[in-house]
Amino acid sequence: MTMELAQAARALFGTRTNFSHAFFVQHLSTANLKRAFRKKALLTHPDLCSSTAGNSDPATASDFIAVRQAYEKLRDYIGKREKAHRNRFRASYNRRYSRKRQSAHVWQRRTSMRNTREARTGYKGPIPNWYMRFGEYLYYSGLISWNTLIQSLVWQRRVRPRFGEIAGRLRLLAEADISRIFKNKKARELFGDAAMRLNLLNQADVEHVMAQQKRFFKPIGEYYVKQKLMTPEQLYHHLAKLRRHNFSTQAQSKAN
Repeated sequence: MTMELAQAARALFGTRTNFSHAFFVQHLSTANLKRAFRKKALLTHPDLCSSTAGNSDPATASDFIAVRQAYEKLRDYIGKREKAHRNRFRASYNRRYSRKRQSAHVWQRRTSMRNTREARTGYKGPIPNWYMRFGEYLYYSGLISWNTLIQSLVWQRRVRPRFGEIAGRLRLLAEADISRIFKNKKARELFGDAAMRLNLLNQADVEHVMAQQKRFFKPIGEYYVKQKLMTPEQLYHHLAKLRRHNFSTQAQSKAN
């Protein structure tokens, strides 16, 4: 961090705080910045000081200007940091999923095949040559039915910790904030997007909650073992076959 940012943080948060890199990345948020600015404004604003003390101190005006400048400097830093977070997230997302995107005709084949067979008990035919997730691979391998695949996806979503619960556990949101988000959330709007729209969370907070949510995300194979559709040994065997399938698919797409 630059010396100017450290001086601005010291003006708002005091000299006892350790202004390390972790402070600017993890602790410094819009909510914390506004809270610190309000506290300093109550102590340095000329009008407030004159009304409480009975007289005005010329030094308080310059102190308030310094506090205001420090606030604006840190606010601009947070804005640039969140923009950089969004750009890195988008770049990472594009790199991760560009390899998995299929051409239009392959996607049409996949969708039409699914729609004509989703009412049947199982798939019979050659395994399609595209990148697959585990449940999808089991279905096209004829090991599970379409209904079982849907049930496993529903189970995986049901046992996943909710975004609001994790944000509350991390003390990023209070119960009142969570209730406000639910009341103001638009149709099909993600919880994190609604929280950012209402200025209750920033992009870094949302990514942190999503990372924690991913940690507790149960693998879909656990469902098949619990339902006694396969043993743990069979699960590892099918996972190895899936990895070979996806590796072969990616190698062929690169060759073409």
